[in-house]
Amino acid sequence: HLGSAGCVGNPATGEIVTCARPNRFTVTFDHFDTGKDEVAIDLATLFEHANLTRNEGGAVGCMSDPSDPECAPIFAALGLNLNETHPGAGDAGRPTRPGVSPVFKVRSKP
Repeated sequence: HLGSAGCVGNPATGEIVTCARPNRFTVTFDHFDTGKDEVAIDLATLFEHANLTRNEGGAVGCMSDPSDPECAPIFAALGLNLNETHPGAGDAGRPTRPGVSPVFKVRSKP
């Protein structure tokens, strides 16, 4: 679960929802032709530094908890800040480099 965390507000009642850690990003590609290209996720890169065979603490797997040891390598691979880069930065759950994620690639459709 890599969804947003630390959220307040209820969209069902018309409240605006804000999240301390949105854990969302936009990926921008230099060139993408919808007729010829597709977006692929590089799972080898995503899981390269994650041990999926055992729980290191916290919830099983990564549930977007900054204190969960399984989350750090997944967030790093995605290009998301798991925690603030420094106190007060407000960049937890935000991209490390806007528009860029190391695991999403453009490839030609088969």
